Amino acid sequence: MKVIYDKKLKRGKILKRTMKLFCVISVIAVLGYFGFLHMKIQESIHQQIP
Repeated sequence: MKVIYDKKLKRGKILKRTMKLFCVISVIAVLGYFGFLHMKIQESIHQQIP
């Protein structure tokens, strides 16, 4: 019984760590995407103005 509980606890810790890592990666991806969009918009604005 105790061994099963320990395994569940370990799996829970790994799952939490994975979720935290996934959240960080998604946040970085979104920030990078918006930065890229911002640069593209600025480029197009500069091209429109002669």
